[in-house]
Amino acid sequence: MSSPTAIDDKAVAVAVIGAGARRACAGSGPARVIAVFRRAFYLETDAGLACFGSAAIGHGPLNAILSPAGAGPPPSLAPGQAATIADGRLRLAGGATLALDRATLWRPPPPPARWSPATLRGSLDALAAADHAPGEGLERFIPWLVDRRRPPPGGDPLALAAAPAIAALDQWLTGAGADEPPAAVAGLIGLGPGLTPSGDDLLGGAMIALRHFGATALADRLGAWTLDRAAATGTIARAHLAAAADGLGASVLHDMLAALETGVGVGVARDGLAALGHSSGWDGLAGIVVAARALAVGAQSE
Repeated sequence: MSSPTAIDDKAVAVAVIGAGARRACAGSGPARVIAVFRRAFYLETDAGLACFGSAAIGHGPLNAILSPAGAGPPPSLAPGQAATIADGRLRLAGGATLALDRATLWRPPPPPARWSPATLRGSLDALAAADHAPGEGLERFIPWLVDRRRPPPGGDPLALAAAPAIAALDQWLTGAGADEPPAAVAGLIGLGPGLTPSGDDLLGGAMIALRHFGATALADRLGAWTLDRAAATGTIARAHLAAAADGLGASVLHDMLAALETGVGVGVARDGLAALGHSSGWDGLAGIVVAARALAVGAQSE
């Protein structure tokens, strides 16, 4: 674990901050640490969540990247530890201080003004043909989602539980989502282990993709429906779902969307997803594919 390096006022600088993290840390008031990892920790305030960590966690709507690049959580940090925010500083019980007022706001690249259904479909075909051997998350559904002539995955409890919900989401999106999503889609919320379960990550990827490709009404409908049911999952997962409903996710997911849109660098973007959680990157990718395929099919049929 790297200890933060002191700067002029003995505070550690936050170099880059996402919109959700900035909102959570705006103003003044109490806060508390709710989760601690080797490279990062989550802080909760009355206004939301922020994830403070080293550059290795990457940019995202909830992330606050510490400077220098190797800086990580202060030593002896633990869940439940109290903190206060005032005067642009986050002061943790125990003495560590983080400077919030020097941070640059991170935003993903703007979505395309126009995109080609044929290019998107070609990118999805290339993605489906790639090696999906890791198979611990929901990425293994991608070949089947892209080409229904392929066999669906199965075997373990996660895949068996996810299959009907993913199929229902795919059918709803392909039908242009005139009404609210079918009840079966709720099976994804909170599905799987971890702070951001696989099912939540898939739904988040779908919502981010819908906004990226301009399907605003569908994104609004899926986002509102999901957040109405988000009590079924955990606090950290709910915060990520709320960000996804606004079209914001980890920078590597936005890199993948840009690659699918242009047909350039799909393999490189896919490799970059491996750094996002245990399987969160792969699960988010599956959600991107569900939404992107539905939009490509719908646009080609117009």
